[in-house]
Amino acid sequence: MWKTLSTVAKSAVFATAISLQSGPCPADAVPKLTADDYARAERFLPWNEDRYVINGDIQHHWIGTEDRFWYSRITAADDKEFVIVDAVTGKQSPGFDPQKIAASPPKLAGEVPSPDGKWIAFTRGHNLWLRSAKDGKELPLTTDGAERYHYAYVPIDPVTQERRPAEKKLDLAWSTDSNYILTSRTDERRVKDLYLIQSNPEGAAARPRLYAYPLAVPGDEHLTEVLPVLIDIKAKRQKAFEMPPLVNIWPNGAIRSPGYAWWAKNGANVYFLKRDRFGKTVSVNALDIKNMRTRELFRETSGTFVKAGWGEGLELIRTLKNGDVIWYSDRDGWGHLYYYDGVTGKLRNRITEGRWVVRSIVRIDERNRRIYFMASGRETGRDPYQRYLYVCNLDGSRLRLLTPEEGDHSVASDGSADDYSEQAGLSPSGRYFIDSYSNPTSPPVLVLRAADGRIVKQLEKADISKLRDGGYQPVEPFQVTAADGKTSIFGNLFRPSNFDAGKKYPVIDANYPGPHMIRTGKSFGLTLFHPFEAQSLAELGFIVVTIDGRGTPYRSREFSDYAYGQLSRASDLEDHIAGIRQLGRRYPFMDLSRIGIDGVSQGGFEAARGVLAYPDFYKVAVSAAGPHDNGRYSIAWWVETYNGPVDQGNYRDSNNRPLASNLKGKLLLMHGELDDRTSPSHTLMLVDALIEANKDFDLLIMPNQNHDAFLTPYFIRKKWDYFVRNLLGAEPPAGYRIAKPQ
Repeated sequence: MWKTLSTVAKSAVFATAISLQSGPCPADAVPKLTADDYARAERFLPWNEDRYVINGDIQHHWIGTEDRFWYSRITAADDKEFVIVDAVTGKQSPGFDPQKIAASPPKLAGEVPSPDGKWIAFTRGHNLWLRSAKDGKELPLTTDGAERYHYAYVPIDPVTQERRPAEKKLDLAWSTDSNYILTSRTDERRVKDLYLIQSNPEGAAARPRLYAYPLAVPGDEHLTEVLPVLIDIKAKRQKAFEMPPLVNIWPNGAIRSPGYAWWAKNGANVYFLKRDRFGKTVSVNALDIKNMRTRELFRETSGTFVKAGWGEGLELIRTLKNGDVIWYSDRDGWGHLYYYDGVTGKLRNRITEGRWVVRSIVRIDERNRRIYFMASGRETGRDPYQRYLYVCNLDGSRLRLLTPEEGDHSVASDGSADDYSEQAGLSPSGRYFIDSYSNPTSPPVLVLRAADGRIVKQLEKADISKLRDGGYQPVEPFQVTAADGKTSIFGNLFRPSNFDAGKKYPVIDANYPGPHMIRTGKSFGLTLFHPFEAQSLAELGFIVVTIDGRGTPYRSREFSDYAYGQLSRASDLEDHIAGIRQLGRRYPFMDLSRIGIDGVSQGGFEAARGVLAYPDFYKVAVSAAGPHDNGRYSIAWWVETYNGPVDQGNYRDSNNRPLASNLKGKLLLMHGELDDRTSPSHTLMLVDALIEANKDFDLLIMPNQNHDAFLTPYFIRKKWDYFVRNLLGAEPPAGYRIAKPQ
């Protein structure tokens, strides 16, 4: 549930309820870590990836409609150079003048230009406005917007949006002919408020500031409602059509890709999804903008929830020029693609099948009736999470693997709304594509391929010599058996750079339970430089593991639905315990008498859960920004999708507070006081229960920080100190200062 790097904390309060010095050993007998040890760990913080993995991501850009692209790379002399590549021949030539590129006008936050370049859409107050690109004249497109009744509004993290206007996003999409805007109207007038108090406001404010913002919790009567809105640019007014508001939608916006409403390729229709509150029924609908009539094409139901795409995205739904629909479903137990008739709503045929899953659609070649898609789990003997690019005909025939090298392949999509992007994986003609592949032990290789998979040219192989020069131990992917004794689960094991197999190392379970995403990295960069940390912790003298237990995505429906209605079992901690014990029998250097657990957001819930529910296994926990009572989690749409209706009694076990009396080990709780994603009240409610149980614990509240507080250098250092003192039994370097992210 994290998105972007936070700004650095300006101040922090650290309240300890117990001494952080463990044991009665004399001070001179306690091992001490040095600043060099912490500096070695600091290399693996996420903002340092580009310093140690050179040319690991080239960010290519196709040039117009040509089969040519440009990208920037770092030379051996550490200079940036721009390269143009002819995809037909693979020939490279010098690129653009970087100073000219830097001087080109930047796209302003909160503004969306029309495709023809004549208009710029923006919001003022709560209404949508239009500005002429020619003369700057402005006019309103809506006039009835009001507080909590917004147009083109993205209803997520409202306090953060207010405090960071540069990150403002608009929920709208222009038609390709620039004649219409598809946008949304968000109605939060009946949603109950949550509150945040900014204890130390910036500036000279004498009093704390109160923020009130609408956000529903599970079981609330009223949720945020979002209504798609169509605006005629020539008439400068809305075009009315009948449909009920959408509820419980992914809060990155109803229109913004991947959204719940999108333009047809021919611009004559708008498609949108209707979803019930709990996601058990989802229907595909079409609006004819000529007569403004809507019709339902088809619907799907599920006993748990309909997975229209992995996570909360809808990147696995596409519409063709003739109105036909490509639909994703795991109805047979595995996630596959189905082809529906856009007129009758009848199923034409299934496109893919087997004991594997489709992960994303890259491109649909309508002329040749082919579909390119990423999938995982099809290649036997390989990690079932690794993605590969495939192509097949729309009738399901002639399925072919295009990227055979073992690893996790990345080929960018051309957009879930069928809009071609200059950073699409396939070229405008569809005859070439850019492929990046790596695995946790092998750095990225970036290649230009023909559409049949043939390599035209290797563009770059990431240079990790600076990483090797400073010393590092390759990550070890592993496979173990879940607590049920039969299900295979997978993870990564991290060692410190100065690893000595003859020593005993305490273990940290670097946890994130999903259930909408996995924790274990499959690519080189994400594995080593993950924002939730693993290698950086290992460098301090730990063996760190990441495990994806049952109740997480990208496997079978049975595997992912394991935690439905029992959210506390997502990536089941009993699977983690079983897996760590198996690793301990495999590797004598793992000291299973000293095990810690670390987690952020839902992982913060899980970290506290570990030390409270399994106090004889987990001895030290660091829990950041955790929703410790999912029945009161302030993102109702998310919890109710994965856990179901409140009245079914399935929220009793998703609450850490009743377990407070079990605490035996060390627990550090952290929360940003302005966290509008997970209210700090969750941590304080757990604090209240711990006090009532007369338990010792540690608490860090970070003023002026939101959900991203876990990425501030101060918190990272305090977390390192906490594990070093309480799990490693050593003394950290005094006052070490982690460099701010650039």
